[in-house]
Amino acid sequence: MRETRKAVIDALQSATGFMNDAKVAANVMTGGNISFDVLGLDSLVVMEVVMSLEDELDVELEIDVFNNVSSLAELVTVIDEYIDEVK
Repeated sequence: MRETRKAVIDALQSATGFMNDAKVAANVMTGGNISFDVLGLDSLVVMEVVMSLEDELDVELEIDVFNNVSSLAELVTVIDEYIDEVK
């Protein structure tokens, strides 16, 4: 889970720069959560994040993975569950 969380944070940071906000960065770096509503993700950014995560984690993710999650923590959980299923 730790590797997945770092990969998700890195992909979101690369796509949105969300960690440039000191309050958000402090929250996330201490294990906190962030809602995707706060990040204002559009479909182009979602595609960029998915492609980055696929490369980093060596998995194939469906873009729909974002349809059922609304936060960083939920995305990490969904990806970890997916990876466990395909093993």
